Amino acid sequence: MFCSNCGQQIPDTTKFCPHCGHPADKPTGQATVPPTQPYPPQPYPSQPYPPQPYPPAPAKKKKGWIVVLIIGCVLLSALIIAVILGGGSCSVTTARLTEPAMASKIDPDTMEPVIKTDEFKSDTPVIYATALLKNAPEDTKITATWIYLEDDTEIASVDVLSTETSQTVSFSLSRPDNGFPAGQYKVELAIDGELVETLRFTVEAAAVVLKPQLTEAAIASEIDPNTQKALTKTDRFLPDTPMIYATALLSDAPEDTMVTATWTYTEDGTKIASVDVLSTKASQYISFSLSRPDNGFPVGQYQVELAIDGKRAETLRFVVEEPEVVLTPKLTETAMASEIDPSTKKALVLTDRFQTDTPVIYATALLIDAPENTKVTATWTYTADNTKIASVDVLSTQVSQYISFSLSRPDNGFPVGGYQVDLAINGELSETLRFSVEAPVVVLTPQLSEGAMASEINPDTLVAVTTTDRFAPDIAVIYATAILTDAPVGTRITATWIYVTESYTIGSVDLFSDEASQAIMFYMNRPEEGFPTGQYKVELAIDGQLAITLDFTVES
Repeated sequence: MFCSNCGQQIPDTTKFCPHCGHPADKPTGQATVPPTQPYPPQPYPSQPYPPQPYPPAPAKKKKGWIVVLIIGCVLLSALIIAVILGGGSCSVTTARLTEPAMASKIDPDTMEPVIKTDEFKSDTPVIYATALLKNAPEDTKITATWIYLEDDTEIASVDVLSTETSQTVSFSLSRPDNGFPAGQYKVELAIDGELVETLRFTVEAAAVVLKPQLTEAAIASEIDPNTQKALTKTDRFLPDTPMIYATALLSDAPEDTMVTATWTYTEDGTKIASVDVLSTKASQYISFSLSRPDNGFPVGQYQVELAIDGKRAETLRFVVEEPEVVLTPKLTETAMASEIDPSTKKALVLTDRFQTDTPVIYATALLIDAPENTKVTATWTYTADNTKIASVDVLSTQVSQYISFSLSRPDNGFPVGGYQVDLAINGELSETLRFSVEAPVVVLTPQLSEGAMASEINPDTLVAVTTTDRFAPDIAVIYATAILTDAPVGTRITATWIYVTESYTIGSVDLFSDEASQAIMFYMNRPEEGFPTGQYKVELAIDGQLAITLDFTVES
């Protein structure tokens, strides 16, 4: 026996080739002949006519007959020797083979080839060699010898004895466990040991058989229109959903593989639709869609059965639900601030102008109508060079709440320039806040000096002309004056008049500076009944901070 892989001779009893380790294939040769017919073969008819009486040729009076006689004796001697060596008998067969052919299928009753071919795949179950035997004496031996030409290995040799004068003979070679080795083969057909026909055939490697399958099966509300791949997977839909998709990845698919989607409303077993798609590639995403009816999808359970060439492969289920009250979150009261309430996150000191040494800059807002875990994102950008500084997310815990984001001062202070904070809700831009950082300026500390009470002032300069702290009840006007210095424009000066005798606050008046240094004046007009006698005072404050207290008396 020879190894079908390396061609080396190996023992008949071994299971693996000792030279290459390949499993030892033992192809079997099988000869099949049709059953013997119940009728004896018809004898060929003998010649019914006697030979024609031709007259003998006249004798030639030449000595050539001597030569003929010698040749005849030699032939007779050779014939006698052949008979002796051949066992005392001599016969020449009349059998012959016609219509030889290789086949992948034969008629099991007549043994005639049904599918003739000389090209086979390595996974072909049986290879047949057939021929029509004619003029065959009984027990004529027909031999088929199968040979693998790639290494000249004799695979098998099988004999068949004829049972009829004319019959189809068939020989078969069954597939080994590992399939037929690829290459060239031949079958030698012999009659009584004499080669009469040679059939040749080829075995090719079997093609890879694709077995289509579905993976990544999913229900979706959105797909990529180019690839058909699911983008938004979900198994829960609302009645007004425009389109519901069923998608899957079809792989290992021969061309024109049919994938069928059958949509069913399982609440009452109604079959909604069944759609077929034919594949165009070995691997591709496929999608099926169900459009919203005029009145919307009925609420309830659904399923989609996906089948490949009629065989169910996947079942997808989904549900259509009643719409819920959907909150639409929004941001209000958005502001930049230098200080917030640490408990509520609400801005306390609103401003959009900061100094480079500001410790923390805040962006705040009131989030309302927010489902739990609504994501609010603050993206801080230095607009001077469009640098993205930071992006921070906050998840809501209440339907309505203040939220704040903060930016801490860098080691070298905030760079001077413009900034912005983009506030987004669940990824959608909602508000943009802008602010600036400015270089620190010299800070003036406003102060009051030369504070005095007066009964008369210069109306042009507002400086006291007649100062006094004692006034008569019938005086027309009482003045309080002072000099304001180092005051930024808009510095607020407040005068609060108090009747100390009865602890009564008469009134409070504000003035705003328009120069860094200026005289300021407050006055109180006489009431109709005159000023009540007693002790008075005027408290002068700068931006709410008490600076000077002027005391005076009204006496009779």
